[in-house]
Amino acid sequence: MGANVAIWLDPIIYAAPSVSFDLNGGRRTTEYLAPWDFNGTDVGLGPIPVWSGHGRFRDGSNTVTAHIGRFLPWQRDIVVDASFERSSMSSTSTTRPGLGLDFSAADSMIDSYIRDEQLNGAGLVVVHRDHGVVHESYRGEITADRISLLASSTKMISASVLLHLADEGLLDMNAPISDIPGLGWGNVLRGATPAQLLSNSSGLPALSALDTAPFFGYTFGNACPLNSSRSLLECGRTIAQNTLDEWFQVDPDTEFRYGGPQWHVAGAIAEQVSGKSWAQLIDEIFVQPCGLGTLGYTTLFQLGYLLSLDPLPYPGGFDGDLSNLVATNNPTIEAGGYTTPRDYARLLLMLLRDGRCGDTQVLSPAAIEMMTTDRIGPAYGGEAEGRGYGLGWVIDGDVALDPGLFGAVPWLDLDDGYGAYFVVEDLAPPGSPGRPDLIAAVDAAMANSRVAHARPAPGAGTVPVGRRRDRLG
Repeated sequence: MGANVAIWLDPIIYAAPSVSFDLNGGRRTTEYLAPWDFNGTDVGLGPIPVWSGHGRFRDGSNTVTAHIGRFLPWQRDIVVDASFERSSMSSTSTTRPGLGLDFSAADSMIDSYIRDEQLNGAGLVVVHRDHGVVHESYRGEITADRISLLASSTKMISASVLLHLADEGLLDMNAPISDIPGLGWGNVLRGATPAQLLSNSSGLPALSALDTAPFFGYTFGNACPLNSSRSLLECGRTIAQNTLDEWFQVDPDTEFRYGGPQWHVAGAIAEQVSGKSWAQLIDEIFVQPCGLGTLGYTTLFQLGYLLSLDPLPYPGGFDGDLSNLVATNNPTIEAGGYTTPRDYARLLLMLLRDGRCGDTQVLSPAAIEMMTTDRIGPAYGGEAEGRGYGLGWVIDGDVALDPGLFGAVPWLDLDDGYGAYFVVEDLAPPGSPGRPDLIAAVDAAMANSRVAHARPAPGAGTVPVGRRRDRLG
């Protein structure tokens, strides 16, 4: 489970015109360019090992066969076999007793998802406002303490940092950046506010839209997030004060432009008004009060990740080991977070419990309402692929989600008082197959249990138990 398997053929010694591969007697692929490997040739980058989680390997004995074509008429074809054993994927599921909870349908979906997508594992943690952790499922290499990169599932954490500082009176989320006391950046970004930065509405180029700027939203004057040797504060200020490529910008609150350098500006503002590094803020705001074992940030713009020079399906070479990350004071604020399933679940529980971790008020209820309420619709008629967007959260009806490119998706149902975190390690779009069905299955398990009695909001009636959420299907 999780081993790398490859057949490497020296293109000088074996000057073959083609190589074809079989797995357990069935044709896998045929390649006509050296170097050859079982996972498919990427010319110029060298042989690529295939990850067992993605190689459609079966439990037990497996055989890979390479058929090496002859280069000259008098040469003979060569056949090379490699056999190996693949262990069964570990599986654990724990549900809190006495609450009438049944997550068997959700767990079955996870097993199918792993099988169909050939993943190395998966994890699911469900938490309830009044009962804490009510369900955990772990498969394969994903365990309760496995450290995974979050990609865009980082955004809600980053937004929480600025909201915490706003709770402390260090900044006004709705005031122009130029008005923030002690910032001293001048009149920048056409009067954009922190709330506009965190709702992807600042007018800066988007990460995901190449038509707004080259280099995935990082233009000539704001490319410093790509440099791990810079500092976050210096980089964010440079982006905010950049005047070299204003033609890539639009006015704030006119377009929804997902991700990109605006999040770096937000991180730099947090460092400036607090007088602390981003790492210090993460530790003081979340790690210490919430008793987290691991929560931190790295830069994703590093060799083997952005450039995919070690392109395993999940960011190459990490494997849950923090020593494999590049040390930097310029972390990727929108997508550089890493943590474990249980620690992420503790953050969700904090939000469900009106912003408290133990005796510490991490976020005010007003801050939580602000981040989990659609902002872009009321502000300028904006939408995020047909849905709303708060601060770091996609708003889908009464559910807030923060999906990431590496397969993670956390969600909150504040009305019903529960949240969940599903994590895999794979390069997959946030809307990957299976996610909506899994969310619906978890929702059904909660709705059909003894915990499905929402705490009524002031002046509101009780939320109907077991209501359908067809928007998730």
